[in-house]
Amino acid sequence: MDRTVAPKIHPIKPFDLVQPHTTALPNGLRWHHIQAGVQPVVAIQFIFKAGAWYAPTKAVATLAARMLNEGTKHRTAEQIAAQIDQFGAFIEVSAGADYAILELYCLTKYLQPMMALLKDLVTEATFPEKELQKVKNILAQGIRINNEKSANVASSTFKAALIGENHPYGADTAAEQIENTPLETLVEFFQTYYLHQPFQVITAGHLSDKEHEHLEQDLAHFAIKATPIKATQAFDIQAVGKKIYIEKPDAVQTSVKVGKPMINRKHPDYSAFRVLNTVVGGYFGSRLMANIREEKGYTYGIHSSVVAHYNAAYWVISADVKKDSREHTVEEIFKEIELLKRHKVPQEELKMVKNYLKGSFVNNLNTPFAIADHYRNIFMYDLPADYYQNYIDQVESVTATRLQELANQYLSGEYLVVMVG
Repeated sequence: MDRTVAPKIHPIKPFDLVQPHTTALPNGLRWHHIQAGVQPVVAIQFIFKAGAWYAPTKAVATLAARMLNEGTKHRTAEQIAAQIDQFGAFIEVSAGADYAILELYCLTKYLQPMMALLKDLVTEATFPEKELQKVKNILAQGIRINNEKSANVASSTFKAALIGENHPYGADTAAEQIENTPLETLVEFFQTYYLHQPFQVITAGHLSDKEHEHLEQDLAHFAIKATPIKATQAFDIQAVGKKIYIEKPDAVQTSVKVGKPMINRKHPDYSAFRVLNTVVGGYFGSRLMANIREEKGYTYGIHSSVVAHYNAAYWVISADVKKDSREHTVEEIFKEIELLKRHKVPQEELKMVKNYLKGSFVNNLNTPFAIADHYRNIFMYDLPADYYQNYIDQVESVTATRLQELANQYLSGEYLVVMVG
């Protein structure tokens, strides 16, 4: 092998993605199974409509999720942890903006005892006071530590100013809010949004016919007592044409956030806009990295992304820069945006961005679990079933002219600028 000769580059072509098999169970659960892989392992995800959007406060959604594996009618927190360790499994529960997700990874041969544990967590959680106090202390301490970091303060300030500090997507969680959330509120939220609502299930791995049958029986035995849930408020975006600076005299750097409301995943322009975002700041070879890191030396890294929730989305550029360079950084950001609006992206640059996006996409589909994570977005955000099947074609079809049109359409107007440091 001659290592001085680079390997041949082969274009990525459209391919058939493993399709999930969906079963509607009599109790209202929808089970999506991805039959893939050869290793004797399986991943299970329970997806509940129990994120911040549905909770009275973000603290309630966070605490309810964290408390699921802290004790049930039949198991203490120690017994739950011991069973997870005994079978070499991994369980994680988290609550985001829209959904709460309970994830399990285990060997296929231990699927039935672990399913019994999951059922216990979802239907018999007791929220013991002793464990609740421990979780509150851990979360509150973590929040207080993070509030000393410029990047965290900038992120919280940006979301509150852009979306509204009382909105589920804009609200931040204060340590005092965690500490003062009563047990009764958590129990009520659990009963309404976990116990009494059908949820979606995603599994991934190679299951035999017998294992598949047993799992279907286990899921069908979840007793769901569906009850109506209250409607949430409409999304109300705040005015964004302003600049906020919060001084932190002891900070070494300034955390900068620049952004505005943006289209979300369900919009027909979303895939094309992701190409534009990658050109701006979506990968290491982006224009912002070339300008603000490589040429100016203001920062170690700068990145742009679309933060897409179910009911709204925003586009944000983030960087930690030298304190005396913060204003220059913002100026250069807007210069790069204006260049995209005035001039078409050169074909060579566009080709590189497309190759990066297509390569990253394919590389992220190398395990059954990764495929399941992609389909999770389809199920959570009501996307077309062929959303990822057509992704490569959608990226490849974007032209330089289209990118310029998108830049003028979506990157024009007012911006919110937040600087902390």
